[in-house]
Amino acid sequence: MVYCINCGKQNKSDFEFCYNCGAKLVKSAATEASDPVAAAEQTSDPAKTSPFGTNNPAQPPPPPPESYIPPAQRGPTPPPTYTGGPATSRPDFRPPYPYGYPSVPRRNETQRFPVAANGKPFVVIDHPEAFYAYKNADGKQVYAAFATIQARIMAALFDTCILFLPLQTIATFILISFNREAQRVLETMTTSPDQAQLEEINAMMPGWAILAVYTLTLIYSVLLTWRWGQTLGKRVLRIKIIGKDGKRPSFQAALTRNLFGYAYGLGSVAFGLDGFGTLIGFCLQFMVFAGFSAALFNRERRGWHDRLAETYVVGKTELVQGENY
Repeated sequence: MVYCINCGKQNKSDFEFCYNCGAKLVKSAATEASDPVAAAEQTSDPAKTSPFGTNNPAQPPPPPPESYIPPAQRGPTPPPTYTGGPATSRPDFRPPYPYGYPSVPRRNETQRFPVAANGKPFVVIDHPEAFYAYKNADGKQVYAAFATIQARIMAALFDTCILFLPLQTIATFILISFNREAQRVLETMTTSPDQAQLEEINAMMPGWAILAVYTLTLIYSVLLTWRWGQTLGKRVLRIKIIGKDGKRPSFQAALTRNLFGYAYGLGSVAFGLDGFGTLIGFCLQFMVFAGFSAALFNRERRGWHDRLAETYVVGKTELVQGENY
């Protein structure tokens, strides 16, 4: 006997197609070896390859079960639903690679990640270090994948291009408008451009102007992190910041997290001071650089600013129990 892998009905060993659904029967080597006569007759008699075996008078098809409904009498097929739980009762079941990346769902379907017998997605079982697990407000288990370093760098560059650089440019124009020495250097640059002259203009920038640019950037980062959990750059790169409970960071956490980066601006101002101020500026900027670089060597990709604020940077798409796994 052969069981249909599509509907599970039992068929005779010499059937090529299931009598119930018409699917192609898959026979193992043991089944073919146990019935060599039927296999020989099947290869010599092409009339037995009918899906329902009607051309084989010697072995008529078995009668359909009482619960069988002809296709013409069946109603519309309801959309598939998923309530979570193991993908199969077999503990050794493993879907084909790539099991962690399901295909695009059809209409009225939800993208689902296959799970093991213990209810966990296979991708979480194989890569537990890449996910942050927590319970949401509904009590469902959630697995959020940590954002990649590349995505975080691209988000920071995006925020720099849309906010910091324009503010820096505006501050430079204001300096040139009210500083005659800067105007003289600018006139010299128009005739003979030089990198040293550009650095000289930047050195003329007063400390309060530098601090104002970094302060506006700090306000932007704190408010958007507190309100939406992501800046515009993180929104474009589809990553977000969450707390230990999986919710958006509180105002205190957002302020603590971004004040660490604000120390870099304080270091830039301290560099304009003489003597001991230069050392303080170097220490502050080195601390910020080392803190951000710590995310490269941390399993959870957390820098010092993330640890101080107890936050995590994760992907926007999360694995929620009962919804997509």
